[in-house]
Amino acid sequence: PEERIHVIHEAPEPIYRPLPKDTVKIFLKEHYGICKDYILYVGGFGLRKNVKALINAYYLLKKEENIPYALVLPGKRNHDFDALDSLTEALQISDSVIFTDKVPTADLPYFYNGAAVMVYPSLYEGFGLPPLEAMACGTPVIAAKTSSLPEVLADNVLWFDPFDSTDLASQLYALLTKKELRQRLGEKGQKRGAQFQWQKAAAQTEKVFLSCLAE
Repeated sequence: PEERIHVIHEAPEPIYRPLPKDTVKIFLKEHYGICKDYILYVGGFGLRKNVKALINAYYLLKKEENIPYALVLPGKRNHDFDALDSLTEALQISDSVIFTDKVPTADLPYFYNGAAVMVYPSLYEGFGLPPLEAMACGTPVIAAKTSSLPEVLADNVLWFDPFDSTDLASQLYALLTKKELRQRLGEKGQKRGAQFQWQKAAAQTEKVFLSCLAE
């Protein structure tokens, strides 16, 4: 019954917060050789993550608008990775797409903070922590309007159709070329991210346990 269902949201860890830009640039250059401005994706390479749509959208922007941004994708190279790597070669954009392989969790705040924008093209999510982590760092987000993401991210991101790479390319171009929009979304996202806290989740969970014990 609906009255016996209690929705308790997850939260980004405290390490996800704004960091000094100069510190971030030095860290990324020294540890990962990343020197260019970039678009970021975090979240794995399985089919439901829809990374192919992001790569296709990035290709369109390189081809039609010649954007100066790289595409950075940290994550472990698994059996889903080869097809994506082959796609970047087929589209002749390998020089601008950076697969870093798996990175320590402690390094992820630097990737989020260094990005011009974070894109989350996933077709299905149970919750969707990576875009919330990016928002907690003050990084503007573009996300697929699907599954749980609208509930979690609300109106603090740019939305796109996950089945339409052209739509994603259009939203990306708009955000990359409008500094005020990036700043506004970054500020809104940071406030939204602050609303999700593990202390709050723990208190809500405790309340549910106590109500069950009282029955």
